[in-house]
Amino acid sequence: MAGGSERGVGLAQRHERFVIVIREVTSRDSAEVAGFLMETPIAAGTVFTFDRRPDFGALLRLRGTPRTFIAIIGSRIAGIVTAVWHDTMDGDVCGRVGEIADLRVANWARGGRIAFRLIQAVHQAFDDARVDWATCIIGDRNEDARGLVRGQAGLPSLQPLTLYVSVHFIAHRMRVPRPPPGIAIREAGANDGELVNHVVEESTKGRQLVSHATLAWPDSHGSHRAWLATDAHGRLIGGLVVWDGTGVRQIRVSRYSKADQTLRLLTIVAARFRIVAPLPEPGGVLHVWSSRWFVVSSSNHRVGRALVAAALRRAADEGCHVLQINLPRGDPLLSMLPFGARATYGSTLYGCALRASSRPASSSATYHADVALV
Repeated sequence: MAGGSERGVGLAQRHERFVIVIREVTSRDSAEVAGFLMETPIAAGTVFTFDRRPDFGALLRLRGTPRTFIAIIGSRIAGIVTAVWHDTMDGDVCGRVGEIADLRVANWARGGRIAFRLIQAVHQAFDDARVDWATCIIGDRNEDARGLVRGQAGLPSLQPLTLYVSVHFIAHRMRVPRPPPGIAIREAGANDGELVNHVVEESTKGRQLVSHATLAWPDSHGSHRAWLATDAHGRLIGGLVVWDGTGVRQIRVSRYSKADQTLRLLTIVAARFRIVAPLPEPGGVLHVWSSRWFVVSSSNHRVGRALVAAALRRAADEGCHVLQINLPRGDPLLSMLPFGARATYGSTLYGCALRASSRPASSSATYHADVALV
């Protein structure tokens, strides 16, 4: 009998290692889930991790209302995912857009049902919150996430909605190109809230799934900067708003791709002349400013180039490594970007309607994604 009891205990212990427990994260789990993200890199050419200590949820709260779930096997975190949603206005119609974010599965737990069970939890959270649309942003080089769009745990298959381009410029102190005659470029001051929010409104006009929130200006946290272009009559003809996310998450480089390693070596040489801040060694933090809103009403390419160039110089002055300009693929602004050292990455916003009352996806529409906050 004793031997049988021991065998029973052994079987129970082995079985426990394969039992998947899904539960919602609480504030007490913040450090542990942040550590899990640090241990689970994303491959996007260059391999990196997100360091979101000490408050894992700070970035998510900027994106909407989040609920995070973890999968536990034994006493170890095997996976994590977040359902986050925000309200939108499509004309006069209110809607609610949900995003599947931070889906990670530990290397040792892959090949099972972890992702399926986590997506089940997200699906239920979206149902509880009466979410109309499910979306997800996936980098073109993130092969591990491709299976997410094929339909899991009762979610319909996610369709590609809008392709995005992220152009990473090395921040530098090279001479800023002069704007066209009669055009002034200046950094936005404390009294420019109305103009800054006009840039926000104009840069998202005509896009679907846009949050109707405005940007509080001046930014009390100092994480947003803006540059404005005005004509000879003082009228706004363009603007660029960028976000420094280091207060809520840091990007740690695990391993550079060959192309980015070459770029890193070039920055080390240029740093000797105090032109740039050298890109960090593997394990270090990559300081990035990311564009959230960018608009130019003039067809003069020099306006867009001058706005980005002014931001590049300010970023370099503050020790920033990279200015990331995020735009839908095919946006005319891409042809207005300045020349210089850069790396280009692609991503896709996927989505599907969850409710019969939701507007069906249109192949001709441009859908909005706040790529900077990913």
